[in-house]
Amino acid sequence: MKTSSVDLSAVAARLAATVPVNQIGGAAKYAAATTDTKAVPALFVIPLAESAGKNRWANGISQRVEATFGVVIGARNLSDEKGAAAQPALTALREKVFAALLGWMPEGCSMPITYDSGRLIDLANGIIWWQDDFTTAYEIGD
Repeated sequence: MKTSSVDLSAVAARLAATVPVNQIGGAAKYAAATTDTKAVPALFVIPLAESAGKNRWANGISQRVEATFGVVIGARNLSDEKGAAAQPALTALREKVFAALLGWMPEGCSMPITYDSGRLIDLANGIIWWQDDFTTAYEIGD
């Protein structure tokens, strides 16, 4: 049985090579960074969801799995305690993230990365936390 998943460490490595930030990590590092204002600007790649399509074979398994992951971006502007003044820094980071990921197909995937949605997570301690969601796909089967 061929199984796979999206290698989020490869996504983080691609971002590390193209987006200038103080820290890049996964979900565990994100939890720690939310209280550390020196950690930003920062990016955190986190798994969000997977959805499998119907099996295409009568005698075996062949399914396409769409995988969604988030990139949490932390940007700051210490002149504003709530973090709203960090919007220009956030916009610049988002543009670099989009340039690095959109249309790129990680190894083992069967669909280039596309953009799904974005949302504000928090404004606190001079930091704006924003999450952009992206989707790609991979195949599982015999």
